[in-house]
Amino acid sequence: MTILSWLDGVSSLDRPLVGEKAFVLSELRRREYPIADGFTIINTAFQQFFENINDSASMLADFPHSSLYLDIDDSKALQVVARESRRVIRESSLPGEWLAELTEAVGKLRSDALIWRFSLPGTIARRSTGLLTAPVSRADPESIENALKTAWAELFTAKSLFYWRRMGIGLDTVRLAILVQPLVNAVCSGRVTVETDRLRIEATWGLDRSLRDGEVAPDIYTVHRGNYKLLDRQLGMKSRAYSLALSGDPVTARSPDLEEQETYCLDNATLDRILELTGSLLAEKPSLTGWHWSIDADSRLYLLNCHHEETVSSPLSSPRFPLKGLAASPGIVSGVARVVTDLDQIRENLENSILVTPSLPPHQLTHLRSLKGIITEYGGITSHGAILARELGIPAVVGVPNATSALRSGETILLDGTMGLISKGDRAIERVDSVPLAPIDPTPIGTRLMVNISQIDSIDRVLTLPVDGIGLLRSEWMLGEPLSRRSLPEWMELERREEFIGEIALLIGHFASRFAPRPVFYRSFDNSLENDGEDRRGTLAYTLDPTFFELELQALRRVQTDATNVNLILPFVRSIEEFIFCRERVRMAGLTGVPSFQLWIMSEVPSVIFQLPDYVRAGVQGIAIGTNDLARWLLGIDRDRPPRSEQLTTRHPALLAALKQTIQQARRLNIPCSVCGVSIVENPDSIDDLVKWGVTSLSVDPDSVLSTREAIVRSERRLLLETARETSFE
Repeated sequence: MTILSWLDGVSSLDRPLVGEKAFVLSELRRREYPIADGFTIINTAFQQFFENINDSASMLADFPHSSLYLDIDDSKALQVVARESRRVIRESSLPGEWLAELTEAVGKLRSDALIWRFSLPGTIARRSTGLLTAPVSRADPESIENALKTAWAELFTAKSLFYWRRMGIGLDTVRLAILVQPLVNAVCSGRVTVETDRLRIEATWGLDRSLRDGEVAPDIYTVHRGNYKLLDRQLGMKSRAYSLALSGDPVTARSPDLEEQETYCLDNATLDRILELTGSLLAEKPSLTGWHWSIDADSRLYLLNCHHEETVSSPLSSPRFPLKGLAASPGIVSGVARVVTDLDQIRENLENSILVTPSLPPHQLTHLRSLKGIITEYGGITSHGAILARELGIPAVVGVPNATSALRSGETILLDGTMGLISKGDRAIERVDSVPLAPIDPTPIGTRLMVNISQIDSIDRVLTLPVDGIGLLRSEWMLGEPLSRRSLPEWMELERREEFIGEIALLIGHFASRFAPRPVFYRSFDNSLENDGEDRRGTLAYTLDPTFFELELQALRRVQTDATNVNLILPFVRSIEEFIFCRERVRMAGLTGVPSFQLWIMSEVPSVIFQLPDYVRAGVQGIAIGTNDLARWLLGIDRDRPPRSEQLTTRHPALLAALKQTIQQARRLNIPCSVCGVSIVENPDSIDDLVKWGVTSLSVDPDSVLSTREAIVRSERRLLLETARETSFE
């Protein structure tokens, strides 16, 4: 019995066997769309292969029912079972007749390199996007067999097993088919995203691996969907490209030179071809949401894959849906919407609800802890509400236009904080927690990795992460609970000050003791959240009225009686005089009596860049660059209403120049320099730059710790390699 189905021969009856991707591409190929030939290994072969495996050390002996006995919350056991299952698959042999049929079919493709893509049933295809990694291989029999088994083994990674179980999807329903096609040696590649009123085209050099793995910031072309007029074009940071290799591993990486990086991938004629094909696809499939493409050395355009709403059993039963915003905090959750236009006037219980509100100021923290999800009309990924949602692990979508009028209290909705989508939810889905990651690379790093944190509830989770301490303990967020009980003016009344000092000391002391001996950098209170018509941001407020600042200093001094790992960062410093004013009060409070104590400032105001030597002479012992606010004041950006282009903040030449000058200047002045922010560390090129310039530490949100550590490891390896190469030529 054959295990293959060629794209040109797929019929509607074959759809359950070949999966949604293969079926859709076969349809389009028959209509003469530019799709490479290929064949699908039908999902019954996948099932038959496992029926012949009987290994008690893995979960395959009773596949697929064995997954029912797997405790996915036991991460160590999950890793062991996943590892053993993949080992058994790799060590098992394909039936000889299967391998012969595969080898003959691959020969007909006349390609030295193959890609083995996953084609899943339409009901779950969209929900598994990005979960499984498609192998590439050579075309010899041994490579063919290894690639197929590697593809099947992807179902049994710890990440995959965790995901299917949490989503309530049985492995027997996954029905894994594999689409095999030649790997086109692309000169450039990318994807088209179809939005309500516009098209977004992303492009990068070489194969799409660098784009898929987030190693580059692609060129971005924004086009009006109605008339296909180019609205905007932004040059990316394309510092890595992949292409086919002549021997060995099928794919090799290279670093494009500066001239190539500064050249747009698409000229006008090529962009027009992509738009023409997009228009044709939309005419045939109005539900199209996007497609992937590549262009080879002969300028041939290939359609690699496409997505449309028909590939899932959609819960979207109203023209109001889906609503789209910015993916602010990852996770998928279903629940009852509660629309609240004024949180200060709220009277109802929001427990286990999805809050829909115009914006979410941090002083409303008491409303967050019991929420299932958050949707706001305003705000970006660097807004205070978004940062708090990530720390608390609450799925959130921000920047959703007219959310409070589009959604209704009492209706059940599905919130996807990973994709930034809100749908009509007609069934309850428990929140999907973070998927267990591969073991942490044990390579030591020279750049300290710190964490931004403010809630005691977050400590246990953060202590499991490989961090060197707390780089930013935000006081105004840490004090959310005491300030919800009494306003700041009430706490400042004479009879309550001693109690308030005790509350502050207790909270700081909790962080200090749990993280000891690792350092904790406490940022003193920033009154930016108050809006009384007077400029009271940062340390300027201390000079106008030092009362609260001095209470904080007394609380820190109490903490020092039991902990010597607490340091102080002054927020939003605008002048040397402000710093000296604060320095003297720190000295009078006795904090400098602890030898390990350090007094830092936040570098958020551009003037600090030009006066850093003066600050150091005045006694500054370190700086923390707040990239979110620095970008705001340097580029004229409202962090709660960010521009459409995220690159305007993360890779703007002025911001990069400011960071480089500050970091290198701090290095010359022999003081530590930390960078703390959200968007800047999510770009691998940014971390490369920061490490190369000499940043001493990065401080990130808990969810970004592991990915940032991996990026630091890669950056430091590259830096060492470049240094070794330069030395060898001397």
